[in-house]
Amino acid sequence: MSSLRIGIIGARRHVQGLGPYLARYLAAAGAEICGIVGTTDRTLAEACQQLQTDYGLKVRGYLDMAQMIERERLEAVAICSPYRFHQAHLQTALAHHQHVLCEKPLVFQPDRDNVADAQVVVEGFRHAGRVLMVNHQWPYTLSGFARCYPDLRPEDPLQRLEVLL
Repeated sequence: MSSLRIGIIGARRHVQGLGPYLARYLAAAGAEICGIVGTTDRTLAEACQQLQTDYGLKVRGYLDMAQMIERERLEAVAICSPYRFHQAHLQTALAHHQHVLCEKPLVFQPDRDNVADAQVVVEGFRHAGRVLMVNHQWPYTLSGFARCYPDLRPEDPLQRLEVLL
């Protein structure tokens, strides 16, 4: 069985981001963390160094999400960027047929109908047969998710993911 190839968007612990923690725990669960996306060369270098120093993860850095997905032949991405970028990152992930774990909120833009925007995103992933999961630290909702999407199961589902902060 090969490891799931994952990229992290927003892998630095700026403000309250969970990127480095998700990278660490996804790797501990057996995933291969192949690359990360940052916004500047400086912050990208810092994030790569932090992941290697703190968790022993040697990853390649990218400034472009689509480029990372293509070059690293990813199967999934974890979107840990600031919320204002989530919608664009979700659209890129969907265009590249990625499974996604996204930090909450799924989408949010001031002065927009965020429920309608989120419904478009969810329907896009459903139609493509891709898993879209929002990380909201409430694992008791997983049974509800399974009831809503009984046919949406990856070929090799992750059996357990435990995150302790």
